[in-house]
Amino acid sequence: VELLVGEDGAPTELARQWSARYDEIMVDEYQDTNEVQNAIFTALSRDGTNLFLVGDVKQSIYRFRLADPTIFLKKYRTFLPYSEAKEGEERRVILSRNFRSRPEVLEGCNFLFRGLMSVPFGEMDYTDDQALYAGASFQADPTYCVELDALDCGADGEEEAEKVSRDLLEARFAARRIAELLNEGFPVSDGEGGVRPIRPSDIVILLRSPNTVLRHYAKALGERDILWEAEGGDDFFGSTEISVALSLLQIVDNPRQDVPLISVLRSPVYGFSADRLAHIRAASPDTDFYAALAADQGEDSRAFLAELDDLRFGAGDKSSHELLWHLYDSTNLLGIFGAMAEGETRQGNLLALAELARQFEGTGHKGLFRFLTYLTRLRENGAKLAPPTAGRTGGGVRIMSIHKSKGLEFPVVLLCGLARRLNREDMSRPILFHPKLGVGPKGLDVDRGIEYSTLARMAVARQLEREMMAEELRLLYVAMTRAKEKLILSVALTGGRKDLEKLAGDASYPVDPQVLLGCQ
Repeated sequence: VELLVGEDGAPTELARQWSARYDEIMVDEYQDTNEVQNAIFTALSRDGTNLFLVGDVKQSIYRFRLADPTIFLKKYRTFLPYSEAKEGEERRVILSRNFRSRPEVLEGCNFLFRGLMSVPFGEMDYTDDQALYAGASFQADPTYCVELDALDCGADGEEEAEKVSRDLLEARFAARRIAELLNEGFPVSDGEGGVRPIRPSDIVILLRSPNTVLRHYAKALGERDILWEAEGGDDFFGSTEISVALSLLQIVDNPRQDVPLISVLRSPVYGFSADRLAHIRAASPDTDFYAALAADQGEDSRAFLAELDDLRFGAGDKSSHELLWHLYDSTNLLGIFGAMAEGETRQGNLLALAELARQFEGTGHKGLFRFLTYLTRLRENGAKLAPPTAGRTGGGVRIMSIHKSKGLEFPVVLLCGLARRLNREDMSRPILFHPKLGVGPKGLDVDRGIEYSTLARMAVARQLEREMMAEELRLLYVAMTRAKEKLILSVALTGGRKDLEKLAGDASYPVDPQVLLGCQ
């Protein structure tokens, strides 16, 4: 920017030399431009006369990268329609034809966003210009209408006894709905004018933050034997979390193995110190470590052996896949390693191990001993095993974040987790910043030792919250418009019918922006 833009804001001599090289400058995804990029585009063009910009402000979802949708909106609102502009004048062309999705999907999106998106809430009105119109030809069919499933997750009876989490209930619903689509051979386009039965690879589950709930979806899909994939790392045999999980499996199979037993005791799961292990060994120098542990009278040793007995009880009746999930749930392995550095990757590796076990059993092999033998052989041969969740081989239901899905399209989309609360953590920072309103500090009374909010802080917080809510609305738009043929929305309500009745009582159409700003 310093090379191209002078202190007076005009292009430098260098910028003029470079701008002479270009007939046209074409910018895609212009709604995600920030002020630095915009300054470069302007300086390298001929005063903006040879700039060709393409974008959709309803898909601006990168404010955390300082993308500023108001740059796009300013041009959108001031440029004349193409047919009205004179030669050389700035002009706009509306591209409203959607060649991706069935009319049923587009009608659902249009209905929803006409009722939600406005200048006060969403930074723009959802007018006829903004609405989506089908560009591809599809036969009308109510089978493909947008589907909203409200799950009643109020705890009662058996569910209360199990304390099943709302996320797992919603994941199990998604898995059940996917199984129904696959079993009934739901028809999707074959790309040649006909239809074919749906495959797992045609389906994507979109989530706002997949890593926090991925284990629930992996478990639910595994219960129904449905292949799935998500983003993962490369080799995971050398990682701490996989070593601990495999060591746990080994001592469940046979606890009289010193190396895996000590590995588990030293792991973050049980946290025995080196000094504590040396003390246990010194008291029983002539036995294996399991016997030494059994002879020890420490409370930590007794607690560990009791838990190990619980894990081993009934292990012979479980498949290795089921046993791994039992270990994860009993020891909170996913939670412990998820809280460490690179926790998301570590959790992904553990989920990959469970999926590997499920695939191993799918080939007809049974039993924990065989699975461990298979893994040992792989490790000894130096195999660099890519997790089955890495998503490179294809063939499974994809689990993906909304941000990662931008620009992609899928025959069937399940958009889940719509009841998750919006993240307002940014509003609680000690000092708030806004590019136009400036700084919003807290007031500090040193004498009385108290801090309080200032008028400036309240103003900045209110504007930041409005912008955050607008971005979340655009995220919803991006997610819904990924679907080509079938869109399934799910919302898991702890209050069930009461929640729906309250929403129905509050609602008008279009929904009042003040009502929306109060939503959680």
